[in-house]
This record gives sequence, C-alpha cells and structure tokens, in this order.
Amino acid sequence: MGVVNLSITPGDVAVEDGGTTVQSVQFGSAVTAGEPVYRSSSDGKYRPGDASAAATARAIGIVYEAADADAYGFIVTNGSMDVGATLVPGRAYAVSDTVGKICAMDSNYEAESGIFITTLGVAVATDQLDVRIQAYGSAIPE
Repeated sequence: MGVVNLSITPGDVAVEDGGTTVQSVQFGSAVTAGEPVYRSSSDGKYRPGDASAAATARAIGIVYEAADADAYGFIVTNGSMDVGATLVPGRAYAVSDTVGKICAMDSNYEAESGIFITTLGVAVATDQLDVRIQAYGSAIPE
C-alpha cells in the first residue's frame, strides 16, 4: 500500500513557541515550508530529505519558510512546530521515501521495506509536532 504522506499547506507552517530552535542554513535546491531537509556532504547545503537512501534520510530539520536554491533560510531543529497538516496526537512522524515529504509511522510505514528510518517527532496536538529528530541509519528490512 505504501506510506501515506501528510498533505502540507505551506502557508500554515509556523513555529509554536519561543523554546523552538530555529537555525539559518543555505539551501542547495528550492524548498517549501514543511519539508524535512538533510545537509549534503558534497557542498554543505540543505536539500529535501528522502528516506530511500541513508544519506538523504538523515534529516537535520524541517523548513520553516520557502526559499530558492542557494538562498539562506530557516529550519526548525527542535521544539514545537505546526507543520501545516492535520496530525494524530501521540503518533510519530518520519521522513518519507518521497522527496521532501513527511509521513506517519503507522502500519503502512512499517510494512514498507528499504526505508531508512529518521523520526522527526511526535504529534502533541492535531496541529503541533514536537520536533525531536533522530536518524537511525538503518532501513526497514526486506
């Protein structure tokens, strides 16, 4: 069946409180608010994550505001964030195997093979993700 990606409305992405860690980074490609991003080892720029490979699954943060390639912008690396989608409280969310997407860690996710696991956080409300990124470096077995 495949993973189910969140339907993110970029205009609804927001930082939820003053305790959230926001970092300025340079993007290597155009990004949209709500996309998980990883740091490229080739040039140090940030690009949309993708759980189908270990390197691209290692998300560092979630884009806070859209930006063009080579532009500087902001990512949330820790704390409360509205990712612009409806969440299920108590459910964990992860980098999807679709570039730049976030998916729920549910039975569809667990049934996939070859996805490199990077959790982005846990929903604490229908509109709030507690961002606590953890890249595991291992894939769901075949």
